[in-house]
Amino acid sequence: MKRAPFFLIFAILITACAAPTSVPPTATLTPMTPAVTMEPSPTATPEATATLTPMTPAVTLEPSPTATPEATATPEVHMTLEDWKKVLYSATFIGRYDNQKYSTEEIFGPSKSEILTATDSDKIKKIIPENPIAIFHPSGLITVITDPIRAAEIVTKEKGAFVVTTIDKTVNLPGYYGKYAVMVASNAYRNGNENIHVEFGKITSKQFDYPQPAIIDINYILIITESDGRVVTPIMDMPIHFKIRNTDLSKNYFSFQEAGLGEPDPIYWLDQIINAGFDRIRIYPQ
Repeated sequence: MKRAPFFLIFAILITACAAPTSVPPTATLTPMTPAVTMEPSPTATPEATATLTPMTPAVTLEPSPTATPEATATPEVHMTLEDWKKVLYSATFIGRYDNQKYSTEEIFGPSKSEILTATDSDKIKKIIPENPIAIFHPSGLITVITDPIRAAEIVTKEKGAFVVTTIDKTVNLPGYYGKYAVMVASNAYRNGNENIHVEFGKITSKQFDYPQPAIIDINYILIITESDGRVVTPIMDMPIHFKIRNTDLSKNYFSFQEAGLGEPDPIYWLDQIINAGFDRIRIYPQ
């Protein structure tokens, strides 16, 4: 048997050693699978939304619109009982029938009237409905014409308010204090106190029926002439129910419509009355 040449055996050995390097090793493919972990994980998305939640609390940092109700904390005027007495007792007037000079102290003073405060609430409620009642507020407002129960409520709730009523319980005229209140307010205004203001209340309770009006001469009411020549009054608003009269020409009272004046102007109602020749008003509580 012939032996293979040496060079042939050498060539076969080289081929056998080189052959394994020509086949791609399968083990090198496994490193490719970790590349899949580069894809975003589904659990990563909540992290993005979580960063949005801090934005909602920022809305609560806006100022609340209800945080500034402090305008009416204290009243502009605070008149005590003693302040009111100085005003109530300082005006003078001429008697309608005797032309004698009188002081409003004779009307509001202790000889004819009594002062009732919150501690007298039960007594106020027992005032005869037809008797005069006037409420004096610490703001400078005078309320003429009201029923006893309402007056007691106001005096109880409003610190510093008080009621004046007549000692004589036979005075059946709820508007009795009307003209005197107007005199007091007008006099105070002339003396530099512009805080006194008169209002005429409205009786709405069916428990009380007041047919008696308050009668006020126009010349008792302080008027101011504006630049256009029209007059206004700073001491009272236009009453709710009233009629007018010319004392020289008629004994009858007329509404604005009955007098041919149309609708009253809430600002220039006195100007309308005076220019039409009327000189007295009659204010009704109902």
